[in-house]
Amino acid sequence: MKINRHGSAQWQGGIKDGKGAISTESGALKAYPYGFASRFEGLPGTNPEELIAAAHAGCFTMALSLILGEARLIAERMETSRPGHAGEGRRRLRHYRRPPDAESQNPGR
Repeated sequence: MKINRHGSAQWQGGIKDGKGAISTESGALKAYPYGFASRFEGLPGTNPEELIAAAHAGCFTMALSLILGEARLIAERMETSRPGHAGEGRRRLRHYRRPPDAESQNPGR
Protein backbone atom coordinates (compact mmCIF):
# COMPACT_ATOMS: atom_id res chain seq x y z
CA MET A 1 0.00 0.00 0.00
CA LYS A 2 1.40 3.36 -0.99
CA ILE A 3 0.59 6.30 1.26
CA ASN A 4 1.00 9.82 -0.04
CA ARG A 5 0.38 12.70 2.36
CA HIS A 6 1.55 16.26 2.31
CA GLY A 7 2.70 18.59 5.05
CA SER A 8 3.92 22.15 4.73
CA ALA A 9 5.64 24.83 6.76
CA GLN A 10 5.86 28.57 6.38
CA TRP A 11 8.45 30.80 8.05
CA GLN A 12 8.80 34.58 8.26
CA GLY A 13 11.74 36.45 9.76
CA GLY A 14 15.02 35.48 11.34
CA ILE A 15 15.69 32.31 13.29
CA LYS A 16 15.13 33.81 16.77
CA ASP A 17 12.62 36.56 16.05
CA GLY A 18 10.74 34.81 13.25
CA LYS A 19 7.60 32.78 13.37
CA GLY A 20 6.30 29.83 11.46
CA ALA A 21 3.17 27.84 10.77
CA ILE A 22 2.81 24.12 10.10
CA SER A 23 -0.08 22.61 8.13
CA THR A 24 -1.14 19.13 7.08
CA GLU A 25 -3.07 18.02 4.03
CA SER A 26 -5.78 16.46 6.22
CA GLY A 27 -6.37 19.70 8.07
CA ALA A 28 -5.39 18.20 11.43
CA LEU A 29 -2.91 21.08 11.63
CA LYS A 30 -3.84 24.26 9.81
CA ALA A 31 -1.31 27.07 10.07
CA TYR A 32 -0.38 25.84 13.57
CA PRO A 33 2.22 28.27 14.98
CA TYR A 34 5.76 27.34 15.96
CA GLY A 35 8.95 29.24 16.53
CA PHE A 36 12.39 29.34 18.10
CA ALA A 37 11.10 29.56 21.67
CA SER A 38 8.81 26.51 21.36
CA ARG A 39 11.56 24.53 19.69
CA PHE A 40 14.67 25.45 21.65
CA GLU A 41 13.57 27.17 24.84
CA GLY A 42 10.79 24.87 26.04
CA LEU A 43 8.00 27.42 25.78
CA PRO A 44 4.47 26.26 24.90
CA GLY A 45 3.83 25.35 21.30
CA THR A 46 4.91 22.61 18.97
CA ASN A 47 8.12 21.96 17.09
CA PRO A 48 9.26 19.70 14.25
CA GLU A 49 10.87 17.14 16.60
CA GLU A 50 7.63 16.72 18.55
CA LEU A 51 5.69 16.18 15.33
CA ILE A 52 8.21 13.65 14.00
CA ALA A 53 8.11 11.80 17.34
CA ALA A 54 4.30 11.67 17.27
CA ALA A 55 4.33 10.39 13.67
CA HIS A 56 6.85 7.66 14.56
CA ALA A 57 4.82 6.62 17.59
CA GLY A 58 1.61 6.47 15.54
CA CYS A 59 3.22 4.42 12.77
CA PHE A 60 4.87 2.02 15.22
CA THR A 61 1.60 1.47 17.11
CA MET A 62 -0.31 0.67 13.92
CA ALA A 63 2.44 -1.75 12.82
CA LEU A 64 2.35 -3.43 16.24
CA SER A 65 -1.42 -3.82 15.88
CA LEU A 66 -0.86 -5.54 12.52
CA ILE A 67 1.69 -7.94 14.03
CA LEU A 68 -0.62 -8.77 16.93
CA GLY A 69 -3.51 -9.30 14.50
CA GLU A 70 -1.44 -11.74 12.46
CA ALA A 71 -0.97 -13.71 15.70
CA ARG A 72 -4.77 -13.55 16.21
CA LEU A 73 -4.43 -11.10 19.09
CA ILE A 74 -6.19 -7.79 19.39
CA ALA A 75 -4.95 -5.26 21.92
CA GLU A 76 -7.62 -3.64 24.03
CA ARG A 77 -5.37 -0.63 24.31
CA MET A 78 -1.87 0.35 23.17
CA GLU A 79 0.18 3.38 24.08
CA THR A 80 3.47 4.29 22.47
CA SER A 81 5.83 7.12 23.31
CA ARG A 82 8.82 8.33 21.39
CA PRO A 83 11.30 11.04 22.36
CA GLY A 84 11.85 13.72 19.77
CA HIS A 85 15.15 15.55 19.63
CA ALA A 86 17.70 16.94 17.24
CA GLY A 87 21.43 16.97 17.76
CA GLU A 88 23.33 20.11 18.53
CA GLY A 89 24.72 22.15 15.70
CA ARG A 90 23.55 22.83 12.20
CA ARG A 91 22.08 20.14 10.00
CA ARG A 92 22.15 17.37 12.61
CA LEU A 93 18.95 15.42 12.90
CA ARG A 94 19.69 12.16 14.60
CA HIS A 95 17.86 9.04 13.61
CA TYR A 96 16.55 6.73 16.29
CA ARG A 97 18.39 3.50 16.86
CA ARG A 98 16.00 1.85 19.27
CA PRO A 99 12.30 1.12 19.06
CA PRO A 100 9.80 3.36 20.83
CA ASP A 101 8.51 2.53 24.30
CA ALA A 102 5.21 0.71 23.88
CA GLU A 103 2.67 -0.80 26.24
CA SER A 104 -0.41 -2.81 25.38
CA GLN A 105 -3.28 -4.51 27.14
CA ASN A 106 -4.07 -7.78 25.41
CA PRO A 107 -6.90 -10.11 26.40
CA GLY A 108 -5.98 -13.75 27.00
CA ARG A 109 -6.76 -16.30 24.32
